[in-house]
Amino acid sequence: MKKIKELIRRIGRSILKMDQKMPKLKWLLLGILILIIILPIAMNLLSQKQETISYLEGFYEYDEERPIPIRQNEVYYYLNPKTGKKVNDETYQSASEYEGEFAVVTQDDKTFIINRKGDNVKDLSLSDTVTFYPIYELVQINDTLYDNDFKQLTSDEEKITYQKNGYSTYRNEITMELGIINWEGEEIYKTDYNTEDATITLEIPDVHESLSNDYAIVKLSETKQAGIINLKTKEWIYQLSEKEITSNGNNLFTILNRDSLEEEREIYIENDEITYDQNGNASLSFYTVTPKILRYYDKENFNYHYYNVDEKKEIEIDEKNYANTNTTEQVSSYQKYTEAGLVGITKDGEDYIPCEYRKITLLDSALYSYLKEETGREYAILETEDKTLIYNLKTKKVIKEIPMRNLNINQAAMYLTYETESGKTVFNFLTGKEETYPKEDTLLFYTNYMLRRTEGEIIYYNNELKEIAKI
Repeated sequence: MKKIKELIRRIGRSILKMDQKMPKLKWLLLGILILIIILPIAMNLLSQKQETISYLEGFYEYDEERPIPIRQNEVYYYLNPKTGKKVNDETYQSASEYEGEFAVVTQDDKTFIINRKGDNVKDLSLSDTVTFYPIYELVQINDTLYDNDFKQLTSDEEKITYQKNGYSTYRNEITMELGIINWEGEEIYKTDYNTEDATITLEIPDVHESLSNDYAIVKLSETKQAGIINLKTKEWIYQLSEKEITSNGNNLFTILNRDSLEEEREIYIENDEITYDQNGNASLSFYTVTPKILRYYDKENFNYHYYNVDEKKEIEIDEKNYANTNTTEQVSSYQKYTEAGLVGITKDGEDYIPCEYRKITLLDSALYSYLKEETGREYAILETEDKTLIYNLKTKKVIKEIPMRNLNINQAAMYLTYETESGKTVFNFLTGKEETYPKEDTLLFYTNYMLRRTEGEIIYYNNELKEIAKI
């Protein structure tokens, strides 16, 4: 995205510098620029919203300019952590953290939603419950869904329950119909019966970033049915039937007998088709997602078999002992494996980092993805017998070497801390900045700022580890 923005800026500057004797040509070229570059990008961004998967739902938290609430002299105000400046001169009785573009505040005993400028954009009552879903530009107030302009997407009769990836289930309190809608309020599915006690369940599995995240399990209590639907096309991949269905992640599903819960089939879905189908109890799973190699257990011969999805054939594998896959491994081509008590990493199924480390830590998926987007670095923490390496997997280069092990990696924020004789040292993954503070100080880490308690003072720092407030 940064490269696209820079391309637009460069072309724009070149056009605007054209000789004033050719103003018509200049504006013609500007129009072409908008049509060729900007319009497709805008359309692409709209389509990409559906492709965004669940691990990015917390992405907005790392925004360097997301205002933070500061409490001083019994009132709150908001500060831009990057600039260290107040958002405005307003103070509040209470103030929430910003989630995307909005926060909830109370001022003069009135509660309302404010935007990044501090403008009141929506009045609330004290009993209102508000939830923001910034990635999908949604706001839920009680049981009603709104967009970021506070246009109501669901009727007062429709009581919604947000699920995942911008999708919600709902019940119409008048007709008792149940259904599924997307982030624009568009109906994906609706039941054709109206029983008061009926329920609808939507289960959206986690998937690797290279796989489609459109597939979900729909379960209906009234008819005791379950099926698999493509939420984007609204087409059923596995028709509703009186079966039980569970997800194994990465578009792998198990079909069970509803009464006995005996596994009947294990399937893999790709391109809206059941691409691979196994009998039940085969423990079908991905050995590697890149390349796409499935593994299942042969109960008769007591061994594993491997199937290459793209080549559509069984293959032989010299199997590695892969560690439990975490969410970061679902958004990258990297996978940890163990051998003789040590840890290494493969990439796309091939050896990448030698299996010679005592421990390897990957940052949590949202933080990993954010740092990759903003810095180009793909962080991992590698530990040997006597030191820790802050490592860039992309370049296979050590960013920083620390002569100790078992460091405190804060998974909720972008800081790594360790303590030596000289004090507590803090390293910021985004900026690469590092500072050391006295041992007796208390350090608290948030997604886009740090708080330090020292000698009766509370000091706020941004990602550059610059002081932005002191109270």
